[in-house]
Amino acid sequence: MSSVTLAGEAPRSSSLLPMTIIGVLFFIMGFFTWLNGPLISFVKVAFTLDDINAFLV
Repeated sequence: MSSVTLAGEAPRSSSLLPMTIIGVLFFIMGFFTWLNGPLISFVKVAFTLDDINAFLV
C-alpha cells in the first residue's frame, strides 16, 4: 500500500503561530493607545504646551 496525494491538495500548516503574533500585536497596540491619554496631559503640563501641540507630541 502506497500513499498517494492528490495534485490539488497542499500540506496543512498550523495557524497557531500567526494567530499568536496577531493577538500579541493587538494587545501591544491597545496598551500604547490606552497609555496615550494620561501622557497627553503630562506632556501638556511638563512642557507648558497648549492642547493641539500636546496632542501632536
